[in-house]
Amino acid sequence: MLNYLLFQWFLIVFALIAAIDEYFFHFKKFTLYKHRECKKEVILHSTRQIIFGFIFFVIANLSLKGSYLLAFFSLFCIELFIGFWDVYEEGSSREKFNGLDRREYFLHMLLSFCLGLFYSAYFINQLPLIKQPDSWTFIEVSTLPQIILNLFAFGSFLLGILGCISTKRNINAYS
Repeated sequence: MLNYLLFQWFLIVFALIAAIDEYFFHFKKFTLYKHRECKKEVILHSTRQIIFGFIFFVIANLSLKGSYLLAFFSLFCIELFIGFWDVYEEGSSREKFNGLDRREYFLHMLLSFCLGLFYSAYFINQLPLIKQPDSWTFIEVSTLPQIILNLFAFGSFLLGILGCISTKRNINAYS
């Protein structure tokens, strides 16, 4: 149980930093969703938000074993691939803004560091469970981090969907 609480609190800190980055830099300062050249970046961010919504939900509520855990690990790999693609895309996407703001760059470094620590710790901790029979069970204890992480899961998933929709709508409106 202690491991799940630590993973949950760690993801909450990550989600708070990501929310600050997303709101202040992507939405308020640069309004990326309004710029045609930022479309791919915003779609990548929105896709990551959907994936993180799922990751937050699973970490908050489920104990996975066997192939279910292996499938969950593959989601991490997909997220990492999209993360690398996002870094590549930011170069051309942010040309109009002279690149990333220094504070945003700092937040991205902090987020990458936190995510790397989380993925490493979670993978090492959960790896022995891959050899166990396939199963998934709900974590029945309702703790404060579980509740907060479920709120982040819902918000992240919803914002990811809305991000994809609003980007398409705004890009078409500004064309």
